[in-house]
Amino acid sequence: MNEEEKETPRGAPPAAPGGKALQFDGRWTELLPIVLVNLLLTIITIGIFRFWARTRVRRYLWSRARLYGEPLEYTGTGLELFVGFVVVFFVVLLPLTLIFFAAEMLSQSGRDLAGIFMLFATYLAIFWLIGAAVYRAQRYRMSRTQWRGIRGAQLERGYRYGAIALGFLFLNGFTLGLTAPVAAQTLYGYRMNRRYFGSGRFRFKAPVEAIYPTYFVCWILAVPTLFISLFWYYARYFSHIARHTAFEGLGFTFDIKPGQLFWFWFVNLLIMVFTLTLGSPFVAMRKIRFLAENLQVSGTLDFETIRQTDQAGPSIGEGLAEAFDVGGI
Repeated sequence: MNEEEKETPRGAPPAAPGGKALQFDGRWTELLPIVLVNLLLTIITIGIFRFWARTRVRRYLWSRARLYGEPLEYTGTGLELFVGFVVVFFVVLLPLTLIFFAAEMLSQSGRDLAGIFMLFATYLAIFWLIGAAVYRAQRYRMSRTQWRGIRGAQLERGYRYGAIALGFLFLNGFTLGLTAPVAAQTLYGYRMNRRYFGSGRFRFKAPVEAIYPTYFVCWILAVPTLFISLFWYYARYFSHIARHTAFEGLGFTFDIKPGQLFWFWFVNLLIMVFTLTLGSPFVAMRKIRFLAENLQVSGTLDFETIRQTDQAGPSIGEGLAEAFDVGGI
């Protein structure tokens, strides 16, 4: 078999066991030894091994996720993540530290207004970079995810996305959260409409007003219910965006109950609190399992039409996400 045949799926994939397009069979008993070894090596190396630790967890989780009966593959490396962080340290974190130091010096010298302005501009830049970091992390992971030899891709570098996210941050603050559905759906659509798998493209388009009645009621009840009412909105929101997302000839549904979503979130919170965040790999595994159990795929797709993407992925890892701790697993 030549390389082109290896990279291009031929015909429809085999039927998945149980008729589910997406399945996940990861076990905590298999993940636990990986996490413990990662923890030991991270301590020994004073934190440096965490990039390779994250890669080992991703490779396990990806390999346990099966699409139409065949596993996904994570091809990223710890070295890529390490180099990405080193670049961001010198290009972003070190200059930001120097700017904070300069602002403090201005304040101490009596130039308070200049110092305040410098700090304000710096915080704007940080929130802009955090938005870009989220996008770039997803872009990197898409480019390092393969299925039957075909890899994913996500266009653009994320800096425009960061500016849009920053604008919505201010808008949500000024409206006390009333514009949150517009922000969430716009940002989701921005990411999804620039996402590819091979030559196939994801698409998203939906009327945001369809979810506003639910959100407004939940927003009104948020404080009296200690924000538990928002789980009714999020259950509606996830179902809404799934129904309006498509990949070539495939459609999606993700119908979950508010109570189901609440207990899923609550157990994840308990894991993070009682393990002092060391249990994040297990939370990531629960998220993938939750998605696989509740996501339904419909429609047909001629897999012979899907070819390898010609989009070049990033050469280094998600350094910004690592720097601002927004990358997750």
